Amino acid sequence: MSTQTLVLLQLRAGAWLARHDLKAEALPHAIAGQDLDCAANLIEAIAAGPILRGKVETLKAWLDELPSDLVQTRPLLSVIRAWTYHMDGQRVAIEPHLQDAERSLQMLGLPDDDPFASDLRGQIAAMRASNARHRGDWPLFFQYADEALELLAEDSLAVRTTINANLGLAYMLRADLNAAVTAFREVQLLGQASGNMISAVNCIGFLAATLIAQGHLRQAVDLCRHTIDSHLEHYPEPLATLGHVHASLARVLYEWNDLAAAVAHLEQAVVLG
Repeated sequence: MSTQTLVLLQLRAGAWLARHDLKAEALPHAIAGQDLDCAANLIEAIAAGPILRGKVETLKAWLDELPSDLVQTRPLLSVIRAWTYHMDGQRVAIEPHLQDAERSLQMLGLPDDDPFASDLRGQIAAMRASNARHRGDWPLFFQYADEALELLAEDSLAVRTTINANLGLAYMLRADLNAAVTAFREVQLLGQASGNMISAVNCIGFLAATLIAQGHLRQAVDLCRHTIDSHLEHYPEPLATLGHVHASLARVLYEWNDLAAAVAHLEQAVVLG
């Protein structure tokens, strides 16, 4: 069978799968058939899934199949690439891709109030807010956080979850515990609504730690136990962020002198990393 025939078969298989809404399954065929524009469209359509599940390596592998100049000329792909570095903690690598996204977005010539452009700018501001928080640049953090919340689409719940998570951490570090609790509870609701369980579960650990700092130990224990039980009921493989919840629960159990239970939850926290 000739190479041309194989390519044609790959493209036909990919087109059939895409028509039947099997985009993730269609993607390898589009890549194998060198239909790079189709592959880019598919990645843009399905990237939210791997991001929400924390499957960063999967998303990076897909993006690595595309020429870098193609990614740089598509603002959404540049933003997706930036999110992979954000989730990996490679903060220095984020900004160049945000700048690529801004340049390519400007070249599209969309009006400022265009929903697509506005939401992308909101995502860009959200990542810059996160970077500013990690640097301890509080004025810039709050500026970008406010900008992101203003620009994002109302249904961009996953990114709004991330922003509120960063707000909660910022308030926590500034010892504004009441504001931190409010932000973390918002993350809990948004995370459940959007499927962004990585941020939601992680912030429940921070919420529990904040409640402990306020002296609300019983609330913290009930929150942690409910989260652990509910998570294990719905997810066969617990997220690594559940370790933070186990650690917060262990802290209270230790204070209550329930040492065996405290050690058990601390061991789970270590296992989950």
